[in-house]
Amino acid sequence: MKNITLILLTVLLCISCYGQQVVISPNISTSLPKNTKALSTDEVKRLAPDPHSVIKRIKNTGNIYELGGLLIYMNSGKATVAKDHLNVLSEGQKELIKLASPSFYHSDMKSYPTFDALVVCYEIANQQQGQFSFHCINKKNSEILVGLIEYPIRERTKAKRLLEDILSTLEMK
Repeated sequence: MKNITLILLTVLLCISCYGQQVVISPNISTSLPKNTKALSTDEVKRLAPDPHSVIKRIKNTGNIYELGGLLIYMNSGKATVAKDHLNVLSEGQKELIKLASPSFYHSDMKSYPTFDALVVCYEIANQQQGQFSFHCINKKNSEILVGLIEYPIRERTKAKRLLEDILSTLEMK
């Protein structure tokens, strides 16, 4: 009985520490850590200027969050896409990123129960910044989620863990 109580308390503590459910659209939701802060357009504008930040240049679309120095962007939409869309996108991104001469690059295709994802990570040493981009398409090929996580290069492990948490809790109908 003590073991069951201990296990139950541990599970409840983990759930309460993790967090907040984020509804991105009626058909897409995920969880973010409890201390993640949603940023308004004005709050994003007040962040220190960074000419290398894609997220800081986004105008009035999607959702932007901040978590301990990491910026997170997510936007979704309805679309009909080809079955090989993520493969084509992967090839195109490889060619584009080559032009930036990244100090680190990794690309991976992943499959989850309700969606498929392309995850791309790259870092540019002279900018001291890295980015995870993730493109998710539901199994019906009718909903898309695009996301970015920008991070200081020294925070790659933290950013990767956040990305894994987002993708593991992502639900796409």
